[in-house]
Amino acid sequence: MTPEDSEAIFSLVHVPQAERDGAMAKIVKRFGETDGRTLGLRLLREAIDQQYGDGLVAASVVAGSFGFDAEHFDILIRVATAEWHTDHENIATTLASYRDIRALPTLVKLATWIPQHEEGDDIRALAVKAIWGIGNLPGSEAEDALRDLTHDEDKVVREAAEYQLVRRAKQAG
Repeated sequence: MTPEDSEAIFSLVHVPQAERDGAMAKIVKRFGETDGRTLGLRLLREAIDQQYGDGLVAASVVAGSFGFDAEHFDILIRVATAEWHTDHENIATTLASYRDIRALPTLVKLATWIPQHEEGDDIRALAVKAIWGIGNLPGSEAEDALRDLTHDEDKVVREAAEYQLVRRAKQAG
């Protein structure tokens, strides 16, 4: 992916809704594909193969614009904790949106792991997003993971897990 390709993809973020379909079609055509889903998958795989962080962000914009599905899920799980990129928060949010219990181990890792580029960040947005995702997962496994996280050494992790447990209890009635 060239810098010009990335720029064209990032321009999708700022396209008014009324012009979005045409802009998305131009992106698909630019890359010689017939549909956006296929393009998103191809760009994700290429970014991972090349360990190209900016390419991963651009690929995520394309995939998100055309919709994530089951095939994207496995790719996102594979790249979620890779150090070569800085898109961990977006990946955590996307994995959480699946509400698929298979994401639990990855979300727990994202909740407790501090990527190099986030060292010294006391806000711990990645942890909070991952824990929010765990809180939205169904079942006792997610509940157990949240309980375990309430014993983490990091105060942000503990408090976010406690909040999710309270939220789940209120929703359960």
